[in-house]
Amino acid sequence: MGKQAKASAQARGATRGKPAPASKPRTTAALIVEAYRALSLTSGQIGKIGEGLVYRIATLQSDGELVFYKPEDDNEGTDWIAKRRYRGADIKVQVKAREPQRPNGAVEVSIDAASLPPDDPKLVTILQFDAARPEAALICWVIPSGDFRRLSSFSAGQYQALLSPAPNARDRWVKYRHELQEIAAAFTAHLDEIERRETRPRRPRQKGGDQTPGATGGEDK
Repeated sequence: MGKQAKASAQARGATRGKPAPASKPRTTAALIVEAYRALSLTSGQIGKIGEGLVYRIATLQSDGELVFYKPEDDNEGTDWIAKRRYRGADIKVQVKAREPQRPNGAVEVSIDAASLPPDDPKLVTILQFDAARPEAALICWVIPSGDFRRLSSFSAGQYQALLSPAPNARDRWVKYRHELQEIAAAFTAHLDEIERRETRPRRPRQKGGDQTPGATGGEDK
């Protein structure tokens, strides 16, 4: 037997019967992450999780001042109706929770045009959702539906948008981006604007030919 073959046989004999070196134990956090990644969540399940996060965070952050009502029917793309307690103004909310779909964490959103008609204003609320870290949905976008229609692309009956959560992002959606913990303040700001519009005095509309004091005809002299 050659020297090399003999040395190899001796090495095998020396290791025979010895246990394999123990692998480094994984941390509990790593095991939890692996378990989440093994889940196969449907888009419907992710959507329900997103709706729940919006309700829970906004309610807690507003100390219960914001209240949410859920429509019995889901025919208009409205997930919540939000208002302040004992106040009249309300606003419809459509929630879209999306997992990152680009290497930089950007999310893609497509919304059927039928659910965003001009005569039915609502807030399109988009959450960046990571199934491996469901507690870390830290970024959201709160976009009036009119702005979403205007700024998104349109194809095959859908409004489509690509939104980046990167701190240095300079896309058209940056002005609508918030920390998730700021979502109550974002909703409240929109409700404030609705109340201002509703209480703003309206100038009386003059009909052609109506006389005003001191006038002798349809036009002022």
